[in-house]
Amino acid sequence: MILSLREFSLVLAGAIAYHLYLYVFTVRLFRVAEARGMVEERDTLCAQELETCKWKLDMCKIRSGRGLRGPISKNCLTASYIWDLSIHGSIKVIGGVRPVPRAPSVQMSTTANQVGQFVKDTMHFDGFRPRWTLALWRHYGEELKRGRSISVPAYPHSAEDMALAMRNTPPLVEGKGDVAVVGSISPWLESVVYHTANFATLVNIAYDGTNEPINEIPALETTHFVALKEEPRRFDVMISFSSLEHDGLGRYGDVLDPDGDLCAMHEIWMLLKEEGYFLLGIPTAQRDLAFFSNHRIYGPLRLKRMLRGFTMLGYVWDGVYAEARGNTMNGQDRRLFAPGENDWKHQPVLVLRRLKGYS
Repeated sequence: MILSLREFSLVLAGAIAYHLYLYVFTVRLFRVAEARGMVEERDTLCAQELETCKWKLDMCKIRSGRGLRGPISKNCLTASYIWDLSIHGSIKVIGGVRPVPRAPSVQMSTTANQVGQFVKDTMHFDGFRPRWTLALWRHYGEELKRGRSISVPAYPHSAEDMALAMRNTPPLVEGKGDVAVVGSISPWLESVVYHTANFATLVNIAYDGTNEPINEIPALETTHFVALKEEPRRFDVMISFSSLEHDGLGRYGDVLDPDGDLCAMHEIWMLLKEEGYFLLGIPTAQRDLAFFSNHRIYGPLRLKRMLRGFTMLGYVWDGVYAEARGNTMNGQDRRLFAPGENDWKHQPVLVLRRLKGYS
């Protein structure tokens, strides 16, 4: 069939219009997809920015640094403080009623029972800040290489218990973890991590800038909770021994807060990565107790509050690792909970994992 010139022109115009339509349609599809991608990227960035702002706000709420700092005597406490410390009358609160004098320096108030005699004799302080020297670090390393314990006298098997807990913590076995140690006077716990575990980075976190260690050890970083308010940072594993039970009681010059230990636990939860691990050594007994301004003893009541947002996988006491069972927290486990109420030297290491999606 032979088309006339007019018919050929119409067919050609139709073909051009059809291909032009396809081109325009395809370009629009690409532009829509690109726009959607930009919107999704913007929404992701906004969500990340909002999450960062929320993180900073929550951290500011938890540790404002405002309020009365200790130490003070128990008879100077408000009724509301004691009421909250006792969990609304559920646990006993005991303590001294005479004024507690502030020690001239932290060095004078730090005992060999807390850090060991060598450390007591050689570690110096600048105000509230301990000076961690390379010589001190090497002392711990040499003791461990000789097979000697670096557990402090008050807790005879603490270093060995913590090392066993580390061997039951996957990131410290696989060597992929960013690790933070909370609340150390001397770097004995950091040394256990360094010589026992596999890790990527090792950081010490102090309460605030007034007691952050003056660090001369290249293998360690140091920071404090107040600084972490400004910079979101997450860790695979966090570790603390004989520290959180003092938070909010003013014994070490901190701000008085009857829930200071619970706030510290929430801070740690926020600083952990999804399903990160927390190795926690605190005094546990069959009955809860608050001994102002020394420490808290964790029975079944307050320990359950402390572990909100975490699941307990197991615990270590005196060289034995025990997996957590359904009835572990009822107070009947004599290895986890010491008989009585004020055995502050009974500090098992709890192996905890951060619950996903908890807030």
